[in-house]
Amino acid sequence: MKAMIVSDFAVLRSALLQLLGICAIIALFMGYVMGAVGTAAAIAAMVPFMGLFSLAAYDEQNNWGLFRLTMPVTRRDVVLARYAVILTLGCAGMAIGLLAAAVLTGVASAVELPGSLSSILAFDPGTVLGMLFASFFCMF
Repeated sequence: MKAMIVSDFAVLRSALLQLLGICAIIALFMGYVMGAVGTAAAIAAMVPFMGLFSLAAYDEQNNWGLFRLTMPVTRRDVVLARYAVILTLGCAGMAIGLLAAAVLTGVASAVELPGSLSSILAFDPGTVLGMLFASFFCMF
């Protein structure tokens, strides 16, 4: 099963870098438009779904499903490895989103940003609870 997990992450290496960049841009725009920093954590919920779709597309494109059946692993191991990859991507995406939101809030509290960005991104306990709720709700 470990070999299947490593294989899936090797396939996703370049796609994940692109996906993280896209998520960062979307989170910045949505955070500005919605006036809340909590969207960065919620946008991170896209990572496991996009990872799943990318893996499925790569498998289908390269006929990996037929080759996988010739390997000395059971279907159960393959399925469990795929779920483990999705769960790992989800937890990593949630952690990165929460970290990005915390850094953005810290910068907004320390430096005066143009317009009303400092007040939008300022630390607020309600915003932190909203980020945590959105992250866990989207993840599970």
